[in-house]
Amino acid sequence: VYKRQFDTDYIFSNAEDARKALNAMYVHFSHDGFRSRLSNNMTGNTDIEHSGGSSDGARYQIWRIDAQENNGDLGYVWNIGYQAIRDANIAIEGILASEALNAQDAALSREMYNLLGEAYTMRAYWYSMLIFYFGDVPFSTRAPAVNVEFNLPKMDRNAILDSVITDLINIESQMSWADELQFGIEQINREYTLGMIARLALQRGGYYLKPDLTMVREADYLDYYQMAKAYTEKLMTLKDRELPEDFRQVFMNQCKFITPVNSDILFEVPFAVGEGDVG
Repeated sequence: VYKRQFDTDYIFSNAEDARKALNAMYVHFSHDGFRSRLSNNMTGNTDIEHSGGSSDGARYQIWRIDAQENNGDLGYVWNIGYQAIRDANIAIEGILASEALNAQDAALSREMYNLLGEAYTMRAYWYSMLIFYFGDVPFSTRAPAVNVEFNLPKMDRNAILDSVITDLINIESQMSWADELQFGIEQINREYTLGMIARLALQRGGYYLKPDLTMVREADYLDYYQMAKAYTEKLMTLKDRELPEDFRQVFMNQCKFITPVNSDILFEVPFAVGEGDVG
């Protein structure tokens, strides 16, 4: 236990090692739970894309909205989501406890705040996805440690969304723009976090399906629609960008591994060459 504590203190005492620690959050994008299940098997079913058929395969159960308790695809997504959340929680606790976060070296402090914003945003993204597919889910914001209980009950989806929205609102102004970062839009950045606030606000204010299969939305939904409007306007005011006139070029850039900043894409999952089952 003491060795782990010492290691964590050291790792988050400097930006270089903290960056390596945060990379653990991104690794989970290369897992089948994201690159295959979320990108294909759980994209829904229409009369022209998928057919549920009579197969008992996991993806067919999902496509015909008849997933069983032992559905492996759901398990993949659930597990990978909480693994990414776990690594984000480790980073958040480590950075908040680090003297480097508020160091006199302004460049170091700014980098650490952006890393903190990355971790908050990654955690918010995965809770958003888990809520989208599962509804109320367990909500953990603690890093693994002795005596920390992780067998948690489900929490109301709206309480979770309110919490992660507040995290992002509190951190976004201390983050850096993509064109200021080493990895550009392949690193969580301020513009993506602003976009996530708007996206989460729409999720919080919108209709959702309850376990009794009724669709509802909360009485305060207009507050969240206004929040979405305010944060998209903030992004446009602070860091407006021209949309590409050549739509074909967007796809050419993808194929050539060109990642423009200050364009229409705010964040792009940093797949290694050969990774990603879709695209």
